Amino acid sequence: AEQQKKITAIQQETSKAMWQLMGTMHEQGHHMQGMFGPGALDEAAARKAFQTMQETQKSMFDMQLEARKKIDAVLTMEQRDQLRR
Repeated sequence: AEQQKKITAIQQETSKAMWQLMGTMHEQGHHMQGMFGPGALDEAAARKAFQTMQETQKSMFDMQLEARKKIDAVLTMEQRDQLRR
């Protein structure tokens, strides 16, 4: 029961942070869509917006890895083996 509480807390913390990052991604996506409308394209701004999206995706990936490490630390070796099967 104690392990489950710890894992649930890790998952909730990660989920909350992931939703915030997803909001950032959506905002950046809308910003990028506006750049490709009528008129001249600001290539430098488009590249910068895309880079921001990539960095946000990387942050999300890193966050998932960190959550997995935290969950693994809560589990015993046998439980980790069972989880991977």
